[in-house]
Amino acid sequence: VTGVQTCALPISAAKGDHAAQFALGMHLKRGIGVEADAEKAWLQLSRAAAGGHAGAQYNLALFYQRGTGCDVDVARAAGALGRCSSAAASAASSAAQAALFAALPLDTKRLMLEAMRQQYEDFKLLADY
Repeated sequence: VTGVQTCALPISAAKGDHAAQFALGMHLKRGIGVEADAEKAWLQLSRAAAGGHAGAQYNLALFYQRGTGCDVDVARAAGALGRCSSAAASAASSAAQAALFAALPLDTKRLMLEAMRQQYEDFKLLADY
């Protein structure tokens, strides 16, 4: 990570970019390009985790478990870890579905897309009814 990237992180994080919030939180945790500050790291990771960032949710669980930048809270640690698992499973499922679709023969893809288009048209007719 360059100094320019590190300088841009707070700006992107303040605009609600969850990836930037996660990265800034990790920089603050480790003292990369900034002075280490566990409380500020916890705050950035909390924001990213609330936005569904799985890496932030995992690290937030560790913060709660260890009391890093916050009080030890086993219940919150378990909740953050559960959300992390759900987000990771959802991402893995989406990636698997995309890979399966990509592996289908072109004719099969065309048939599937035509069936989806027909369902859309049927729903439009029902909505207009």
